[in-house]
Amino acid sequence: MPKIGIESGRQTVTIECGLDETLLSAGLRSGIGFPYECCSGICGSCRFEIAAGEIRSQWPDAPGLSPRDRRLHRQLACQSRPLTDCVIRLRLDPRYISAIRRRRMTGVLRSIEPVTHDIRRVTVSTGGAAAFLPGQFVLFHIPDVAAPRADSMSSTPNGEGAWEFYIKQIPGGEFTEALFNNTAVGASLGLEGPYGMAYLRPASDRPVLCVAGGSGISPMLSIARALARDRHTPPLYFYIGGRAPGDVSALLPIAEAACGARTHHLGAAVSDAVSAADWNGEIGLIHALVERDLAARLKDFNIYLAGPPPMVQACLAMLSRREVAADRVYYDAY
Repeated sequence: MPKIGIESGRQTVTIECGLDETLLSAGLRSGIGFPYECCSGICGSCRFEIAAGEIRSQWPDAPGLSPRDRRLHRQLACQSRPLTDCVIRLRLDPRYISAIRRRRMTGVLRSIEPVTHDIRRVTVSTGGAAAFLPGQFVLFHIPDVAAPRADSMSSTPNGEGAWEFYIKQIPGGEFTEALFNNTAVGASLGLEGPYGMAYLRPASDRPVLCVAGGSGISPMLSIARALARDRHTPPLYFYIGGRAPGDVSALLPIAEAACGARTHHLGAAVSDAVSAADWNGEIGLIHALVERDLAARLKDFNIYLAGPPPMVQACLAMLSRREVAADRVYYDAY
């Protein structure tokens, strides 16, 4: 098992990396503050420099590395497996030390049910407890699929090993084609986690705002369900955005049931006016609806975002314009 020396400023930490682990997985399993966000090679948050040793990248062309990163021999920890003992350099951050240690689990696929034209509700059971924080995600490992896929739980932590997800089908996508078309109910698959920094923070007097787009509904449902169980929950405002009515209509009753009686407001909008002829709700981008409804009050909220990158970026720009403190906004960059 290769040994990895991690140089962070004047500190050096040594960990071991299993043959079936990435450097990021090994670091988080070892309880160190290894920076990350997407675990999928997209965001670039887990970049590091190689000082010594040999590393193999699972995705050499991952977009999380810029041309400058490549010239400086940087790699992504979420895509890197050591071939020898190594020394790497990066800045560790204690914020990334998880309260729940990452682990690899074997699960059984229990069901796949259509929800919208491209979102499926997927349930999995594991032998041990479903231990995670509401809002977090796991990596799915499916036989014969080259890379794992990150998906957020819509369920809440439980001792029964019951996991629920709302997963978007990507046309031609290797993972969803394999899961939805080639994996039978009862088949085994791997879950690795939990991961994610956009988890529900401890209770406070601040109202909570959840904004979801598409399959981003999944972590927002987990957060809403966790809040609904707490008698002392502050007001919850829940918004869902989509392109067409078919992207939103079926999700609204699911969100309403998850939020429970404590929900102060449930809002939705579709952005494609042409397809919205039979839609009785709001038309426009979801961040614009949130801004219209809450405006200057946004500074008072703890805010959770999940959805397509353009939606998340539009929300972040709006919140910045409204001078909402960055440390009250939580999202994972996929």
